[in-house]
This record gives sequence, C-alpha cells and structure tokens, in this order.
Amino acid sequence: MQNLNFRRKHYITLAIVGILIFTNPSRSSFMSYLHEDDSSGAGRDFNGIIFSVYSNEKLTEAQIKRFLSGKNVSPRKVFYIGVLGNFFKSPFKK
Repeated sequence: MQNLNFRRKHYITLAIVGILIFTNPSRSSFMSYLHEDDSSGAGRDFNGIIFSVYSNEKLTEAQIKRFLSGKNVSPRKVFYIGVLGNFFKSPFKK
C-alpha cells in the first residue's frame, strides 16, 4: 500500500512537470503578446525547462517626447516571465 502511494505521487509530480514543460511559451508567443511585428527590442533572456524570462526594450511615449525635444534618452528594459502559456510582467527593470 505504501509503495502504491509513492508511485502515485511520482506520477502526479511527473504530470505537473510535463504540463509546465509543454506550456512553456515560445518567442513568437511573446511577440504576439506584445502585439508587435518588429522584434528588434524583444527577446528571450533565459530559457528554463518549465519557464522562460523575456525582455522588451522600447521607448515609452514620454521618452519619445523627451528625445524629440533634444534630450538624451535610453530605453528601459522590462522583463516578463513566461509560464503555463502566459506572460507576467516582472517588477524588476534594468
């Protein structure tokens, strides 16, 4: 009976890990999430087995206005975590 419970726990764990691996989103899914065709500032920074870390480096509208007024502006890198086919914006910025 104890061996059966041990096996059941292994099967459940393998099923969960398998679902996470199968639903790890791709770079094209990330571009679709951003609604952008131009991929110059976006990419995958880390590809884990069960999740990935993506980043997007674009200027905001306020930064574009500052740039047009002649000020020096650098884009801010925003990170996203991709897991289970979804993307979550990370609170960390570079």
